[in-house]
Amino acid sequence: MSENLQTALDGVTQLQADTLVGTFEERCSATRELEILGRRVDFARVCAISAFVREGGFHARGYKSPIHAIRDLWNLDHNDAKRYVTAAEHICPQITLDGQVLPPRLPATATAFAAGAMSLRHVEKIAEVLGSKEAGRLTPAVCADVEVQLADHAPVFEPQSLYVLGMRIVRSFDQDGPEPDD
Repeated sequence: MSENLQTALDGVTQLQADTLVGTFEERCSATRELEILGRRVDFARVCAISAFVREGGFHARGYKSPIHAIRDLWNLDHNDAKRYVTAAEHICPQITLDGQVLPPRLPATATAFAAGAMSLRHVEKIAEVLGSKEAGRLTPAVCADVEVQLADHAPVFEPQSLYVLGMRIVRSFDQDGPEPDD
């Protein structure tokens, strides 16, 4: 076991002990800190996936999809592995074939996720909203504004409610709907 892992586990053990003593408010605060820790670990895992994909490590080991690689590496079911890969595609910088670094597709979401203000499921739902047909009819500037709003609301909404809110916001900008089929 690495020294870094032992230090992290010691911190988790202390937080776990903090959930068992003190006032109810102090114990609730300790559980909130555990949740933030878990979200920060998820963010670190997402960043690692992005790096693995970028350097071709999964492909070199015979995986056709990073989802299958993550499923095997961390013993996850398909949907959980897909969440991690989707998050990596949306909140990590991308590198073009000529080496140019592009910003994350969802920069406000990346910032909030890195801070532990939202969960992996929140990231998934924001990506779903902005990947919807309705959002596809909006300008990039409007989509960026919607993303900022959703990232700001994520700490107080559970993921499915955030998705519902996001779709309402998107539809409020897309009042005409799709163009008629000629």
